[in-house]
Amino acid sequence: MALFKNLPISARRLFLISGAAMLGFMFLMRLLIAPLSPGEIINFEMAKETGIASHLMAEWSSDPGIKMDKAFLSIELDFVFIILYALFFYLGARFMGGLSGNPVMEKAGRFFSWMALFAGLCDMIENICMLATLSGEPISWVVHLTYDMAIIKFSLLMVAAFFMVIGFLVWLMKSPGSE
Repeated sequence: MALFKNLPISARRLFLISGAAMLGFMFLMRLLIAPLSPGEIINFEMAKETGIASHLMAEWSSDPGIKMDKAFLSIELDFVFIILYALFFYLGARFMGGLSGNPVMEKAGRFFSWMALFAGLCDMIENICMLATLSGEPISWVVHLTYDMAIIKFSLLMVAAFFMVIGFLVWLMKSPGSE
């Protein structure tokens, strides 16, 4: 974890702290955006077509503006959440790759850690597109770009998470007492 080499805190502790911060912020976001659900925001991310985005926006606007205001708030809060989850997956991929004790897994961990940061960049572009869509009439290419960025983000994070699980399993299989 070259970026965090000189810190007076262990890689494991930093990884665990970032995970706790990510989960804590996720629960705080849920409280702050209620009655809007995270699923409704995901539906908006995955709209892909202006008709679907317009329908969701009309639905949110019909609820005396509360859900529309919460949609803006959710996307704004998501910029903080991006930093937290990107850090968690970055550290997690490096930590789990190193934990395995396998040089190939360590190199793969470094690669997958950068994928997590790229996922965060895609999420930022996605959020900017969603804010633009919520601020006016949905534009086809903006709604489609939102969808594309969401697909890339989710795909990269799933791959990074899968790698973290594999790294953990490799560590479990090599640890004493697992025989």
